[in-house]
Amino acid sequence: MKPQVSHVVASISRPLSPPSGTSFYPHPHHQKFNHLEKATPKNHLHTPATAFHPFKTIKMFISTTTLTTLAVALLSLASAAPTIPAQDSPLEVEAREIAARARGQFTWYNTGLGACGKWNNDGELVVALNHHVFDPQTPNGNPNKNPLCGRKIRASYNGKTVDVTVVDRCPGCGAGDLDLSPTAFQRLAPLGAGRITGDWWWI
Repeated sequence: MKPQVSHVVASISRPLSPPSGTSFYPHPHHQKFNHLEKATPKNHLHTPATAFHPFKTIKMFISTTTLTTLAVALLSLASAAPTIPAQDSPLEVEAREIAARARGQFTWYNTGLGACGKWNNDGELVVALNHHVFDPQTPNGNPNKNPLCGRKIRASYNGKTVDVTVVDRCPGCGAGDLDLSPTAFQRLAPLGAGRITGDWWWI
């Protein structure tokens, strides 16, 4: 009996060989193992990394730089664009003129050589400005260089107006007063009125 038992043990411990002409193991466990082996790739731990493309990277960098440059250029143009000042409404203009008006007495005088250094005649629409306004603008005591010389003033009285040019200073006038040429005074009132009270402003 011993040789027979030894033969059976030897047969069990020897691996089973597949039948001739087949490529699979007939035992169920071998079939399952074979199936798992075929389903799992042997090189799954060595999957190649994504290839690096230097030209694509350069292209993306150039595109980003170009967009940034264009954005900066557009912002520069927008900031450099001239702004058009809003025009004042007629009410705003009138309010500003009223605020800048001065009120005083108007007289007349015979013109001649004025403080601005020029000769004028009584037929011109000119004015001698009160010294309270004229003198502070005189540079180095020379009235000929006063920047108010040649400026325009609009004088108004009783619904009438006249535009006159500053050519002289009036030393005897009070603050806000004007000394007009005879022709300019007559645009507002007769010379016989002598002295009237009105409004004036720069134009």
